Amino acid sequence: MTKPKQRKGGSKSQATKLEHDVKYFLGAQSRTTGYRAATYKPTLEQFQSVSFSDFVRGVLMGVPLDNVDKIEPYFPGDSDEESTTSEKEEEQVGHDCNDDTDSATTGSSKAVHEQETTHENAEAKDETSDDALNTIITTNTMSTPEKDEETTSSIRMTTRSRSGASKYLNLPPEKENIYSKTYYTSPSSSSKRGRGDESHDKMTKQEKQKPLIRPPSLEPDSLKLSDGIAKITPPVGWWDKAGIGKDITARGAPWAKGTKLGDMEIPSPISQCIAGIGGVYDFTMMELPTVTVAEFRERADKYRKMQVGKELDDDETDEHMDDLARKFWKRLGPTMQSSQYGADMEGTLFDGAEACGWNVDQLESCLALLEADYKDSSDISERFKLPGVTSAYLYFGMWASVFSAHTEDMNLLSINYLHAGAPKYWYAIAEEDADRFESLMKSMFSHQANDCKEFLRHKRSLMSPNLLKKHGISFTTQVQRAGDIIITFPGSYHFGFNTGFNCAESTNFAVPEWVPFGKEANVCMCHPHSVRIDMTRFEELLDQYEKEVFTMKGPKPTYTEWVKNYIMRKKRRNRGKNSKAEAVESKKGKAKSFEVEVMKLATYRSKTGKGKPAGKKAKGKSKKAAEKEEKRHTAMPMKAVHMKPQTRVICLLDTDDGEECYFTGVVVDVVEDHAKIHFAGTTKSEDIWLTLDSGKLFLDGGEK
Repeated sequence: MTKPKQRKGGSKSQATKLEHDVKYFLGAQSRTTGYRAATYKPTLEQFQSVSFSDFVRGVLMGVPLDNVDKIEPYFPGDSDEESTTSEKEEEQVGHDCNDDTDSATTGSSKAVHEQETTHENAEAKDETSDDALNTIITTNTMSTPEKDEETTSSIRMTTRSRSGASKYLNLPPEKENIYSKTYYTSPSSSSKRGRGDESHDKMTKQEKQKPLIRPPSLEPDSLKLSDGIAKITPPVGWWDKAGIGKDITARGAPWAKGTKLGDMEIPSPISQCIAGIGGVYDFTMMELPTVTVAEFRERADKYRKMQVGKELDDDETDEHMDDLARKFWKRLGPTMQSSQYGADMEGTLFDGAEACGWNVDQLESCLALLEADYKDSSDISERFKLPGVTSAYLYFGMWASVFSAHTEDMNLLSINYLHAGAPKYWYAIAEEDADRFESLMKSMFSHQANDCKEFLRHKRSLMSPNLLKKHGISFTTQVQRAGDIIITFPGSYHFGFNTGFNCAESTNFAVPEWVPFGKEANVCMCHPHSVRIDMTRFEELLDQYEKEVFTMKGPKPTYTEWVKNYIMRKKRRNRGKNSKAEAVESKKGKAKSFEVEVMKLATYRSKTGKGKPAGKKAKGKSKKAAEKEEKRHTAMPMKAVHMKPQTRVICLLDTDDGEECYFTGVVVDVVEDHAKIHFAGTTKSEDIWLTLDSGKLFLDGGEK
């Protein structure tokens, strides 16, 4: 691994700087490990002028959006004055400031910084900036055909290849760009046409062939994504912090016993019992009785004093946090007294504040499109929420409480805001290294991997950074202090620990560029509440939204506004059409039993949880045998007493052709009112969970 370059003063000529950039691009694969991920410090004007989704896409992920101004990443060691100057002064002044590099910052953070300034220099020389830069690079530095091919590709180069979602980030010219779509429309397609208006009804041949194309280069910057996470330090005034009593220390009067915050209950804190040694650790979570926030803070202070020697740290510098990290990993082990964590507590401390669109509990994200098919969305004034996915969870930590290595459900992005208290220390592994990391973890946790291929989604396994280094897996780090926001990128593994008592709020969200990662996601079937998103349906809704919005003039609706309008249109179309279906279902519900034709299940779900069952009649070895073996079963009402393993059931499931068909299966597990069903001829990963009151689960009365 190369060492980070030391910070040097002085300015460089454009040719020298370009040569330096070329050397970086050619050595992009030999990144250092353990460096700080990118940090951004937007001004209040920048924070207010761009929506949450566009800020994440344009600034953090590097998606080239016209309405988003570039914000330079902040490097540790740079003064606030330097940072402010680089934002406000002219482009050339920014170039001079950007020549300096802090010794604590290496890897992709620096790469993105230099890459963007190189792009600006190229623009100054020629309007076709990418072509000009590629020409200069090829002429002056290439000596082999391999390097020629590498440089003439997109300037947003991937740092190493990876099968899966990362292949979509940098497609060769001959392959389809999944981020651009073409809609064939007439110029007047967005307006309503009258039947008698021939000028509208009859499109010319030229109009029919003229495509309306969205901007073609809407792919994220792979170098920015390679950090795994990004930190944002919001500007002063982005919200009033009334929900935490304007106290980010978590030590003032608003957090004391007898106050709203102090008496808030943590319903099920957990004790994290550690097993393992030598940098490989497995956690067992023991649920504890309900405790108030004030009582939990007392426990946290007492525990930290015993483990570290003091309840509080006056020093929150990066250097001191790194010292604490070394102490944490050195002390971690089965002989260490278990820490406690108040995790996954549904709630928010934003109290409905708009917070420049960054209220964690009310984020405007394309996940709102899921509401379009939500069966309980009769009241469209209510906000669609999936706890912990589209609505917020609160987390109360103490020293050495851990969040183990994991990716988010369905490879979604996540946001974590630290309201108050001691810092969090983060580690992140880029999506491009995910396969290698998973292989390493499976070799270290073979027993867990045999029980569940997606065992890392259980969030109970941890490996020390030193072992990651020894196995050649690069990672980034970040220190999150009170008031900081951490964004995790799709498909990136992340883990870390708390350095003392603190309170954070977190949720998931999505952007359009997440779709390829969501399609590659696997789902853990060990628990009925695992998050599953039908990616085929989600893509249909996203495509419909983008098509309508792209051809729309004037203000564009948000995802939430569009989906509410979609639900209203759907209700108008379906009004009066469901009475017959409801009568049939009512008749079935009253009947004690009824006869159904059972289909053979070809497949229910792929490993990503995206598919639907493909139904076909049970077939024998011959046509004659098929007639004899055609199966009709008696479906009987399912009761709670039948919810036990080995019970034979009949399930009513949606198929690929949109129809509902009956399939026979066996209950293999029961959790609360959820039954896990296995179907003959399928693998364990294709098992599904159904609830007793779903109306789709029946007792199998046997073959007729």
